[in-house]
Amino acid sequence: EGNFGSGEGAGDTQQGAGTEQGAGTEQGAGQADFSELDGYMALIESLLSDGGFGVREGASEREGYEYTMVVTWRDLAGEKLEYTMHYNRLFTKTDRDDDWDDWDEIWEDEYEEEYALEGVLVVDGQDYPVRGTRSVEEEGNESESETELRVDLGGRTMLVEQESESEGREQEQEYVYSVYEGRRLVERSAFSYEQEEGETEIKMLTVKDGVTQAFYFERERVRGQERVLLRVGSGRDAKTYIVQAHTGADGQTSYTYESLERIR
Repeated sequence: EGNFGSGEGAGDTQQGAGTEQGAGTEQGAGQADFSELDGYMALIESLLSDGGFGVREGASEREGYEYTMVVTWRDLAGEKLEYTMHYNRLFTKTDRDDDWDDWDEIWEDEYEEEYALEGVLVVDGQDYPVRGTRSVEEEGNESESETELRVDLGGRTMLVEQESESEGREQEQEYVYSVYEGRRLVERSAFSYEQEEGETEIKMLTVKDGVTQAFYFERERVRGQERVLLRVGSGRDAKTYIVQAHTGADGQTSYTYESLERIR
C-alpha cells in the first residue's frame, strides 16, 4: 500500500520551561532540547509559504476517464505527499440563479453543482478503485467545495474528506483521511488551515500504531503586537509555548520558546 502521510520525527517534543533558544543552539547541561519545536516551526513556515494543501483539477490524459484531480499536502515530518485521481462523473446536478439584490444593488450570480464520481486513485504508481461525491457552490466572492471519497485499498478502506471555503481574503481548508481494517481505525491524518482578519491557524494530527502526534499554531495581533502560539502533543501531555522569531546577520531565522505553564 502507498504511503498515506505517516509522518514521523516531529511529534514527541521534549519538555522545557521558561524561555529557551532553538534553531541549532548547542545543548548545555540540563538545557531542554527544542529541536523538535524548531522542526515544527520550519514545517509551519513551509505551510504558510505554499498553503500546505492544494487541489488541481483538469482533463484526464488517461483513456476511459474524463477528469483528473491532483491533491498535494505535507505530513508532520514536512514531507510533501501527493495523489492523483482519474474519474468520471456518474451524474451531475447544476443550478444557476442570477438574483438582483435591491439592498446592495449588485448582481449575485449563484452557482451550485453536485455529482457522484467513480474512478481510480493513484498512489506510488498503484491504482485503487474510488467512489465518492463532490459539491461546489459559488456566490459573489464566496466559494465552497466539499469532497467525500471511499477508496478500496485491498483489505483496507480509506475514507477521505476535503473541504474548502473562501470569501475575499478569508479562507479555510480541511483535509482528513482515515484508513480502516474492517471497523478498526489503522491510521488517520488531519490538516486544517484558516486565515481570517489577520489571524492564522494551522492544525495537524496523525494517529498511527496507537501513537498520536499533533500540533496547533496560531498567529494573531494582540494590542498591536504579533503573538505566536505553538501547542504540541495531545491531552494531558500537550505543551503550549509563546514563540518569538529572530533573524541573524546571516539571514537565518532562529526561535525562542516561552512555556505558558511557566509564566502562569
